[in-house]
Amino acid sequence: MTHELWFRLLEILLYTALNSLPYHLCALYVFARQRRFSLPVTILCLLPATALELALNLLVGLGVTGNTALLNFIWAVGYFVSYCIVIREPIGKVGFVVLVMLNLNNFNIVVSKYLESLLFPSLAMERYHLGNCLTMVISLLLIMLPHGITLRRRYVPAMQRTGNSFLWRYLWLIPSIFYFLWYYHIHFDSSSSLEVATDPHSLFFLTVITCGSYLIYYIVLRLVNESANNAELRSHNQQLALQTLQYENLQERINETRKANHDLRHHITVMQGHLESGDYGKLKSYFGILKASVPTGTVSFCQHPTLNMLLVYFAQQALENNIQFQAKLALPATLPIPDSDLAVLVGNLVENAVEACALVTEGERRVTVRGMTREDRLLLTIDNTFARPPRKDVSGVYLSSKHSGQGIGIESAKAIARRHGGEVRIEQQEDLFCVSIILSL
Repeated sequence: MTHELWFRLLEILLYTALNSLPYHLCALYVFARQRRFSLPVTILCLLPATALELALNLLVGLGVTGNTALLNFIWAVGYFVSYCIVIREPIGKVGFVVLVMLNLNNFNIVVSKYLESLLFPSLAMERYHLGNCLTMVISLLLIMLPHGITLRRRYVPAMQRTGNSFLWRYLWLIPSIFYFLWYYHIHFDSSSSLEVATDPHSLFFLTVITCGSYLIYYIVLRLVNESANNAELRSHNQQLALQTLQYENLQERINETRKANHDLRHHITVMQGHLESGDYGKLKSYFGILKASVPTGTVSFCQHPTLNMLLVYFAQQALENNIQFQAKLALPATLPIPDSDLAVLVGNLVENAVEACALVTEGERRVTVRGMTREDRLLLTIDNTFARPPRKDVSGVYLSSKHSGQGIGIESAKAIARRHGGEVRIEQQEDLFCVSIILSL
């Protein structure tokens, strides 16, 4: 192999790297959190697309074929398929980013060729040589640096949003229209693609198309982000409203238990009077009535007053449903978490546990609550036996057993845990439903 051929191969290789790597880096940056695989594996999966581009460039650069239109389309398809494999997102969302990158690639090629016609006019009608590589570096600096700011501010937030899969089914059509405008103008014009790239009128026309397309992309991505923000805000407001309602209901239950504890002192006074008068028959009768009507408020499950009152209430509910209720929480009297959040979080989950356990017709009915603080974490576990496993929807969210649609209790608990830098973990064993809560203190 001659030195000229080796040099020609190096030129084509350098051109392929400059024409491929920046767009791979941009796409991977946009989908940094949505990769299916680790970064090294992702890069290995993308190598075939780059190898395909190199092979196609070799065919053109060595004069084997001049059908650049077909080869360019084949490379675009390979580029798209490779990202559908490595990115864990709907095809429409992946297609939107890939098509935007392809359009940017086309614009960069035209700008670099036009610069080449100004700096190296004798080489302007040739492909893939060092002069072209130099002008491509210049055009990359002019185009990709401003584009990088847009990627960080608009593309990354929009692509990291979950949901809106319906929108992405159609939004990818916008860059696809501009791609085919590019494709037609470059490859099916009366002039050759090189002549189109070096013509100042074509450059002006394609620059206008590019500016218009990126204005549309900017508006679309901004609308996507604002739509997602509004949806999150509505969801957050709904959760706050539900949590407020749940807290009010739980507070009523706590007040009922507190009132029963207060009334208990008067009952003790009456029983003490019967005892002092020696009327044991009335004392026995009164004690029986009191035992059946007063909740087990004298039991202390923890030092935290709100959680203790809550557990006392559910212990009474468990007793009425013949459920064995065990709770032991080694918690201080005060915690750096609002009582309202603790009440909703623990109340929802313990209520779910008692209700699920009440449906057990055969076997043991048991609810166990444990809690402790360790370093800067609050740890809670709630376990219960159940008759039938809770249902989930296709996305893994638990469905309500009281009404149609998603359950409120677990999702509300998860929202509170996230707000306090923690999480709710759920594990299902044979006949035991286990919920673990970790909160940051």
